[in-house]
This record gives sequence, structure tokens and C-alpha cells, in this order.
Amino acid sequence: MRLATLDIILLIPLAFGFYRGYKKGFLMEVVALLSLVLGIIGGFRLMHLGMAWLEGRLGEFQSLAPFVAFIGIFILIVVLVNLLGRALKSVLDLTLLGSLDKFVGALMGLLKWAFGVSIVLWLLELADIIIPQEIRDESLLFPYLVSFAPWVVEMASVLLPFAQDLIDQIKSLFPGVAPVDPAT
Repeated sequence: MRLATLDIILLIPLAFGFYRGYKKGFLMEVVALLSLVLGIIGGFRLMHLGMAWLEGRLGEFQSLAPFVAFIGIFILIVVLVNLLGRALKSVLDLTLLGSLDKFVGALMGLLKWAFGVSIVLWLLELADIIIPQEIRDESLLFPYLVSFAPWVVEMASVLLPFAQDLIDQIKSLFPGVAPVDPAT
């Protein structure tokens, strides 16, 4: 069976993710993901401290304090976790595990980019931007990729019940914003 045009389009970001994962290695792929997650959680959990520190420092822009506090804490955590990861990576590269790290990193990069592509496909469907059925039927990759992100999100919500608490905390910070219904 030959690759359809849609498959070729979908393979480009997947191949890029595979390559980037190989270059970074598994440890740095995990560190990047961990820094993002810890940055988001830490940003929201420590936002009140940042807002207290910013009190009176933003003048007429004091209403931006939650955003500035979150972004500052997020960046600080991401930078610190990545610095620690790079130190660990330099030690790992000196061992025989360096090659295994690159191979598993390639797989991790592929999965990460597959998740990103899947989110785009999912959002296209949610926005009623439909890829014609005949193009879908010709594709080998589309059926797997379109269902990948929804499956990951479902599994994450089961495995990480604290995520709902974090979402509720975020909503409480922005009382004027209407909630987004994930079912739509």
C-alpha cells in the first residue's frame, strides 16, 4: 500500500520529532516535559507568592500581577529544571547508556510530536473543519493520530486526579471567564 498525500504531510512533523528526540536524548526529552509540567503546576501553586512580591511594583498595571507572577515563576522553574537536566545529561553521555538514551529519546520525540499533531487534528474536528472522508480513507496514519490525543488526555485525567484540583484553582483566579465545555 502506498502512502497518501495526507500521510506524507503527517509524517513530516513526526520525522522532525524523531530527529529532535534523537539529538536531545531521552533524558532531555523527559526533562523538557517535566520542566513544562512542574513550571505550570509551580506557576499556579506559587502564584500568590509572586503576586505578593509584585504588590505595588506594577503601578497602573497591577491587574496584570497574576500573569506576571505566573510567567516569572514558570520561567524560573523551567530554567532550573533544564539546567539540572543538562548536568545529568553530560554525566550520562560519558557512559555506555548514552546511545540507548538517544534511541529512546527518538521514540519519545516521535510520541511527543504525534501528540501535537493529534491535538491539531482534534482541534480541527472540534472547529468543524472536516478533512474529507475520501482523504481520511486513503490515509494509513490519520485514524491512529486523530484518536491519540483524546486517548492520552483521558488516561492522564484518570492517572492524575490532582489535575482537576489544579483546573479548579485556575478557574478561581479568573472569575469573569466563562468555562470551556470539553464535550463541545
